Amino acid sequence: MIRGLVYLVIFIGLSAIAFSIYIGKKNFDGKIYEKSYELGISYDKYKKAEKFYNLTLSSPTFKVGENDLIFKINEDAMNQYRVNRIKVRVSWIANNEYDLEYEATPKEGSNFLTKIKIPFSGKWNLIFFLPYEGEVFPLFKRIEVDYR
Repeated sequence: MIRGLVYLVIFIGLSAIAFSIYIGKKNFDGKIYEKSYELGISYDKYKKAEKFYNLTLSSPTFKVGENDLIFKINEDAMNQYRVNRIKVRVSWIANNEYDLEYEATPKEGSNFLTKIKIPFSGKWNLIFFLPYEGEVFPLFKRIEVDYR
């Protein structure tokens, strides 16, 4: 009786291991990153920069054509890195054919302003290039552009 129970537990354990190996092989996409540790460190630094700057847009809605882009960053971050100009790239999510770059300047406090032009409606990325710990990080904000 006990011997049968031990065999059953061993069988269930081995079956679980075999099933885990099967699922792992089935879902493996073949990508092995050469410098995975460095990628992880870079990602962590990116997330810290994102949190540190706490970049917020004054308005989430944009229209086709010229728009005022007003955004705010953390005032401590602005002072620590002496940020007085920020490069902003407007990028269509499908490809980079329509990428345009602008330079935002301080408006008041930790608010920045630039005029941007968006050629057509759809989903776009606003990419803000900001310094953090000796590197420049691109911080992304996705926007929806209305055709009106």
